[in-house]
Amino acid sequence: MPLTNVAVIAADINASGYVAVVEASADALRIYRLPRLEFLGGIHVGGTVEDVAMHPNNTTAFGLTRNGNLWRYTLGSDTPDTLGLRLFPHRITLRPPDDTQAWIACPASNVIQIADLFSPGIRDSVVIHVPSDVQFSANGHLAYIGSKGDSGTVFEYNTDDRRFSRSIRVGTGPFELAVSRDDRYVAAADSAGHAVHFWDLSNEQTWSVPLGGVGGRVHFAQGTPPVCFVLVRNLSMVKRVEISGAAPHVTDSLQLEFTVGDFVLWENAP
Repeated sequence: MPLTNVAVIAADINASGYVAVVEASADALRIYRLPRLEFLGGIHVGGTVEDVAMHPNNTTAFGLTRNGNLWRYTLGSDTPDTLGLRLFPHRITLRPPDDTQAWIACPASNVIQIADLFSPGIRDSVVIHVPSDVQFSANGHLAYIGSKGDSGTVFEYNTDDRRFSRSIRVGTGPFELAVSRDDRYVAAADSAGHAVHFWDLSNEQTWSVPLGGVGGRVHFAQGTPPVCFVLVRNLSMVKRVEISGAAPHVTDSLQLEFTVGDFVLWENAP
C-alpha cells in the first residue's frame, strides 16, 4: 500500500525488507516491512530529522536530528536512546562489516564524528573541510568522504591506520556518495554542479555525467555492468546511469509526480 499525505525526508532499508521512514511534518520515525509496506511501529524523535540508517540485520534504526543528537530506536521500545553530537549533523552511515559504528558527517563543524552504536559514545573524529557524506568499501577498511569547496574533493580514507590515502577533485559539491558493489567505482552526485561524477579506483580515471538538475541521493544496484540510480531533486526525477562503453551514460529516467527527498533500492537477491 502507498503512503499518502506524508512528507518523507529520509529513508533507509535493510536486507530483511524493513524500511525506516522519517516523516517531516511529524518529526516521526516509522518502520514498515516490505513487500506490503506493513506498518510495524514508530516514535516521535523530538526534533527535525536530517538522516536515518537502518541496521542491516535487525529492526534497529539510527537517526540524526538537526539540534545535534544521534538517536537509536528498536522496534517495540517506547523511547529512543540519544547521544549528543556536534550541531547540524547531516549524514549517517554505518561502517561495515559489523555495523557497530556510525560515521556522521557534520559540515558545519568540519568533522566526521565516529560513534559507537551499542555502547553509545563518540569514539573518534576525522577533521575535514565541510564534509557532506561518507560511504564505505564492503569490508569497511576504506571510507570515501565528500568535501564541498571552490573545487570539490572526494577523499579515500584508510579506517585501519586513520590516514587519507588519495583523493580526486571534481565539481564543487556538496556531494552524495555511493560505492559500487565490487568496490571499483565511487559515484558523487554534485548538487551545485548538476552532475554525477565517477571515480574508477582501479586506474584513477574520472568522468562527469550531466544531470540537468540538482543531484541528490545516489545508489548502486546489483549486477553487471555497474548501474547507479541518481535522484535529481528539483526535477522530481530518478536517472539510471550505466558504466559501460567509453564512459558512463544516462540510459533511462523515471519522472515522479511528487517532490522526492530520498529513495532506496529494494533488491530481493543478495
